[in-house]
Amino acid sequence: MTFLLVFLCVILTIILVLFVILYIRSAQKEKIDSACINILFAQAGKAIFYFDAEKQAIIPTKSFAIVFGQKISAALNVYNDFSQIIYSEDAESYRKMIQSVCSGNNITDFRFRIAMDDSKEIWCSLSTTAIESRYGKHIIIGSIGNIDKQIRDEDQLRFKAERDPLTGLYNKVTTEMLITSTLLDRKYKNTVNAFLMIDIDNLKQMNDKLGHIAGDKIISRLADCIRMTFRESDILGRIGGDEFVVFMKDITSKENAYKKAQKLCRLYTTIIEQNNRRIELSCSIGISFYSEHGTTFNALYSCADKAMYTAKDSGKNQCIPYVDDLCAERA
Repeated sequence: MTFLLVFLCVILTIILVLFVILYIRSAQKEKIDSACINILFAQAGKAIFYFDAEKQAIIPTKSFAIVFGQKISAALNVYNDFSQIIYSEDAESYRKMIQSVCSGNNITDFRFRIAMDDSKEIWCSLSTTAIESRYGKHIIIGSIGNIDKQIRDEDQLRFKAERDPLTGLYNKVTTEMLITSTLLDRKYKNTVNAFLMIDIDNLKQMNDKLGHIAGDKIISRLADCIRMTFRESDILGRIGGDEFVVFMKDITSKENAYKKAQKLCRLYTTIIEQNNRRIELSCSIGISFYSEHGTTFNALYSCADKAMYTAKDSGKNQCIPYVDDLCAERA
């Protein structure tokens, strides 16, 4: 009887040892597999995370240090959640994305930015998927890619495609497209919007006397003055050699557009020394208003252009709003 008990104890001990060995080997294999997966994803510019549905939080893995650097990784170790370092402008869309994940939806290529207090924001792309574990429960895992260089390269290409290379203002095609889009936007239907046509006075004569390099500097100076005069929300474009357009959206009154045009005239008017010559810079401006003078780009352009030439005929270096009788001879 005693021998049987000893024998059973030995058998049970052997089984327990085997179980422990198998468990350790399995755990080690899973750990190795997990490390390999993290490394592979990190090499592809992606970091793996787990999603804690109860806390509604993204829990990062060690791969974040490889993809985003030690500083971001250290911050995540402190906060243990991505929401603490989300760029402020993306916080609301990030919150909605988290709610969508909690509702059981998979996410594909959700783009947002993370930012530290003393560093620039970094663009990221997030994707999630729910998988069923061996215990029948669903685990949400995902990846976050560092797409900052891709986004900034795309922005640079877009900038070059949209901008005039000399002045950095919108080019002719983009200017017309943006103004047309604004005119079709219903929220501007009952607001005051001004179309300003701006032309440098006597540029051809100055080009003939000073050369086109000096002429380019004169054009660039006007572009700088336009940037200093108008708001970031206004559409600023160069549509020809010395022709510029400004579209002022949702202004308080027509008088506001007129005052801005006068300010630009004063700011640009100056006398410069070039090759021992005294050159006086000035510009003429014509103004039309949506929808009084038209509801399309071409209609507003036509009226503002007529008003601008009226300003030139009246002595230059001034701004004139479009008036039917005043501009009739140019109709």
